[in-house]
Amino acid sequence: MFLFLVPGSTFTVNREPLLSIMGEGAQVQYHAHIDMKTAQGYVVPWLASQSDLLSNDWVLVAPDNV
Repeated sequence: MFLFLVPGSTFTVNREPLLSIMGEGAQVQYHAHIDMKTAQGYVVPWLASQSDLLSNDWVLVAPDNV
């Protein structure tokens, strides 16, 4: 399991459920957020609690190309 930052981006609506809500071609501003890769292999949104943020057991792992 691990967390990663998903940077903000813009995408064009082209499928449901947003297609019927916003219309084809609408632009969506996607804000940066944190996702988690679960032990089962899923990627899900993750919201840090206060105790998570204040924890001192975090380990930063940077990609090789950074």
